[in-house]
Amino acid sequence: MRIAAAQIHIVAPVAGEERLVAADIDLARVREERQNFDPTGHYSRPDVFDVRVDRRRRAAATFSDGE
Repeated sequence: MRIAAAQIHIVAPVAGEERLVAADIDLARVREERQNFDPTGHYSRPDVFDVRVDRRRRAAATFSDGE
């Protein structure tokens, strides 16, 4: 189990067996790490990825009679 981009183990990884893993976490640290999350930062590729939002009102459903 890790904390965000810092890659710090708060519990040793478990491999090859089933085990219940529990840990105490510092919620202040979780908030700090969420501030580090940068979805459009250095991985941003505007030449490859584009997001567009169509705000026009749409019908809730479209019905087809087997055409």
